[in-house]
Amino acid sequence: MVDNAEAKKYRKPSSTLAGWALWWIFWLSLIISGMLLAEWQWDRAQQKEALIQTWQSSRFQPPVVIPPANYSRIQLTGHWQKNQSLWWDNRIHKGQVGVSLVTPFTDQNGRHWLVNRGFFMTQGSRLQIPFPKTTSDEITIDGLWQDLSNVEPLLGVNREGNRIADIDSIHWSNIALVADGVIHQVAGPSLLTPHWLPNQNAAQRHYGYFMQWLLLATVALFIAIKYRPIMSLRRINKKINTPCLSPNRRKTEFAKTNHISGSRMNRSER
Repeated sequence: MVDNAEAKKYRKPSSTLAGWALWWIFWLSLIISGMLLAEWQWDRAQQKEALIQTWQSSRFQPPVVIPPANYSRIQLTGHWQKNQSLWWDNRIHKGQVGVSLVTPFTDQNGRHWLVNRGFFMTQGSRLQIPFPKTTSDEITIDGLWQDLSNVEPLLGVNREGNRIADIDSIHWSNIALVADGVIHQVAGPSLLTPHWLPNQNAAQRHYGYFMQWLLLATVALFIAIKYRPIMSLRRINKKINTPCLSPNRRKTEFAKTNHISGSRMNRSER
């Protein structure tokens, strides 16, 4: 039999070099992916901070552009479409389970908006909930606009009687809504309990994801350098210059080597 030393002698020249290349391809791919994801989360955090600043610095006023900027404060004058109200199911406010009342609102220009009029506690009951009294007079309301154009719709059944699982224009298909979004009412007649505010911790969450991906890239870089395979250029040149033998030629070379080694051992025994 051929010992391991002789087998290594005829190893293909590209095997060790290929392993070295695969090592760096894998770890560099991981490092680059981590850096790109970290940059993406940083940009997301910056965008959320800009939205929060817009919300905090703006005042309630009629919308200047349609659709309004996300989190902008809106003031509308018009009347409710009270016969089109629906309950937005599975809402939580201060630890209490309930629903929110969503009613279309028609402004003075004839534009239709969806308005979240506030929270109503149900304590988890699934009984039919009657709608509260709603004025038919012309009123002025203030609210915060939330853009829902990028929100993925829920799959499956999302309506049960007068309850809906999400705010989707499909529930008001007979009304031409001005934009894909909702106004969360904070002041004005027919208001229940206001409960919605922009998530002010969203930016901090994205900064946390940024640190997570940056740490991953840093650890990958450390491992790639510390445990990298050592390749000697002299060894590579020697392997490259060594001709690759055919299987038959290898058997012949191995036989010659064994014959020579056996002859030397016989001579030493004599």
